[in-house]
Amino acid sequence: MPTIGVYSDYSKPLREYKAKQGQLNKRTIMLWMGDARNNYLPSEEKIFKDLCRRVKKCYWLNPEAKSKWNTGDSVISGYTPYVSELA
Repeated sequence: MPTIGVYSDYSKPLREYKAKQGQLNKRTIMLWMGDARNNYLPSEEKIFKDLCRRVKKCYWLNPEAKSKWNTGDSVISGYTPYVSELA
């Protein structure tokens, strides 16, 4: 997997999920894994909120140390209110 010149953009997968939201229902468990660093790109919180409301549970696994959450380009605080659990 390339790492040079590749930057996080959570808006892209969120828009892709939105396009498939008909496949999400109250039996779906949605799992996100990532540091929530969006490189100052749009976070698409509204889409994330809508997706989380459609599913049974939404979990976010953040590999960064908690002390780094919400620093710099981290947008985890925008997603936090909608997840069932954040770890």
